[in-house]
Amino acid sequence: MKVVFFVLKFPVSSETFILNQIDYFINRGIQVEIISVFPGDVGVNHAVMKNNDLMSRVRYLLPAEPKDKSKRILSRLSALKNILKKRTIVKSLNFNKYGYYSKTLLIPLILSHNNQNITADYIISHFGTTASLLNQLKRLGFVSGKTAAVFHGNEISQLRVLKLFNKDYVQLFKYADFIFPVSNLWATKINKEFKVSSKLSVVRMGIDINKFTYKQHQPIGDKLKLVTIARLTEKKGIETCIKACSVLLSMGVDFEYHIIGDGPEKSKLTNLSHSMGLGNSIFYHGLQSQEVISKFLDESDIFLLPSITASDGDMEGIPVALMEAMAVGLPVISSYHSGIPELIDDEISGYLIDERDYKSLASKVIKIKMLDHEHILRITRNARSKIEREYNRDNCYSELVSYLK
Repeated sequence: MKVVFFVLKFPVSSETFILNQIDYFINRGIQVEIISVFPGDVGVNHAVMKNNDLMSRVRYLLPAEPKDKSKRILSRLSALKNILKKRTIVKSLNFNKYGYYSKTLLIPLILSHNNQNITADYIISHFGTTASLLNQLKRLGFVSGKTAAVFHGNEISQLRVLKLFNKDYVQLFKYADFIFPVSNLWATKINKEFKVSSKLSVVRMGIDINKFTYKQHQPIGDKLKLVTIARLTEKKGIETCIKACSVLLSMGVDFEYHIIGDGPEKSKLTNLSHSMGLGNSIFYHGLQSQEVISKFLDESDIFLLPSITASDGDMEGIPVALMEAMAVGLPVISSYHSGIPELIDDEISGYLIDERDYKSLASKVIKIKMLDHEHILRITRNARSKIEREYNRDNCYSELVSYLK
């Protein structure tokens, strides 16, 4: 069986779940090819990249493009001007029929640059927007094989995306062979809107529990160590964490809060930290390797990720970072948001707050600090058990493979 993973960019530092899924398929003896439209992040050095030499399996459809939008469009127009005699390319310029990626000239550009089609038994694409591109390429005859679309969160919650891809999604749900949302919440939403129960199955994004050893953390000391590992976007709720830290500071709690990750909200968040007098308590570490991340998880007391619905409607799926923290025995505080309550049972395997409720977040932090150590261990053992039962990568991905065979 040959499986292609079709992505917009590869590698992407924040998309470790895709790397892990690819790694699992290869280790199962499945023939895997990675087809990426564009090159991804420079210097991604997660260990999983080296395990099966993933870069040697990548085929890029296009070179990197200018970041400036106007320059990007001009570049695409320039590249297309001499090849419009090709029938398929002319056909792909039917914007109404082939949707968003036709309007942005990406589909005709891909067709003009590639004589070798994409052929596999199954082609898996993460995120509905990328799956829409794959679907249109298949309709144009560039892709052969059964297609599977994995839906995570923002692509079916963000208002702008829903508006841009409305027609594309109608076609995607009509022609895709498999639809795999990562949570029951998204499965219900998709089926309600598009009536695709016959091709719909929930597939969790699990983690390799063998790489995350459960540890009975030491009792919390005088200085509380908090940590968040996330892309710095609005929906991650880091602003809520900062405001909660301000409450902790006003109460005289001795703490340090470490934020690992990068993203568009970084300047805003760092400015907020300093404006609230938290410059000596909150530390930003940027992107880090999995090895460094593991060290932070090992040395911290509480993991924070109180996700929110962003102002543009953007929502989570079920954050893998929460799974990893739960797997290693770190108490987690998150929120009643998207599919997160499917992962965390409040007061049983972790703690949940309402979105944006920074006062409750501060209270939960203090509560954990004051808890008897044995109580904390009971919570973290429950969390580890939940991951082993329902979010164990081998089980989740084995189920995915079973759908494909």
